[in-house]
Amino acid sequence: PMRDAGERKPQGEHDHNVDAVLRVQASQLHLLAESVAKLATESTLPRLLEQIVEVSRHLTGARYAALGVFDAEGGTRLTSLVTSGMDETTKRAIGHPPTGLGLLGFLAKEDRPVRLKDLTQHPASVGFPPQHPPMTSFLGMSIRAHGRLYGRLYLTDKQGTGADEPAPEFTETDEEVLMVLATQAGAAIENAGLLEEVRTAETKHRLLLESTGEGIYGLDLDGCCTFINKAGADLLGYAPEEVIGRRMHDLIHHTRRDGSPYPADECSIYRAFRTGQRVRLDDEVLWRKDRTWFPVEFCSNPIYRDDRLIGAVATFFDVTERKKAE
Repeated sequence: PMRDAGERKPQGEHDHNVDAVLRVQASQLHLLAESVAKLATESTLPRLLEQIVEVSRHLTGARYAALGVFDAEGGTRLTSLVTSGMDETTKRAIGHPPTGLGLLGFLAKEDRPVRLKDLTQHPASVGFPPQHPPMTSFLGMSIRAHGRLYGRLYLTDKQGTGADEPAPEFTETDEEVLMVLATQAGAAIENAGLLEEVRTAETKHRLLLESTGEGIYGLDLDGCCTFINKAGADLLGYAPEEVIGRRMHDLIHHTRRDGSPYPADECSIYRAFRTGQRVRLDDEVLWRKDRTWFPVEFCSNPIYRDDRLIGAVATFFDVTERKKAE
């Protein structure tokens, strides 16, 4: 009993170590909460990936961090690698990024978190290329959302608090913190990807709308303009921003050819709203900003979402020359 008591650490030293661990954990949790909130505000995918790598490195105290993005089809081929903690000179000296062989290839097939004291001792390790900095401790984890694999985080070289301490290992707390971050990162990547798809689709649609000589505009159920292409605005003598949000009947279809008022409830163009059917006309006129009119061929098509009428899209073009010829 006396020998055991002599070997046991003093109570004050034990309490001090416990307090230090608790402070580190509290700091990690605080940084995790801040990081998750920051990820939710990042909408561009490249910047989001950089943020995830930076945050994961600081959360776990890793010297190096990387996010491997794998092919969407099989999830086994490394297509790109976002890194943190390695300067540009070292990156250039290493040369090409890894292709997913060796340990990275093994981890590509591993869904569970992987925590290693020394990654070089793993059976799948094939060593580092020339000029690559040495790495020992390792923590790896997949990033998923709704079952889809988006990438894998690789953290190496857990940093200690003093130069005389032995090389530390990643802890169970590091793994738990990284698991929470990976879950939030998966959701953020999914949202950023959806936003990117929306932006791409909007760009394609905008280019398509601007490439035609026909006037095209959208209407909501109140008859207000939701969008208009440049050709349509030019034909009407307006800038696009002067038209968006205004009732189109009051703006361009308020008066008949003979100068008599054209009530909205008698408007043939709005028939698409009332009947949900396509309307095509070739005997209507539209009024320009300068209060002159021109004959148009006009088509109005209803727009549905989930079987519910939400508006219409109208196309028109000037048929002045055709009418003269007739």
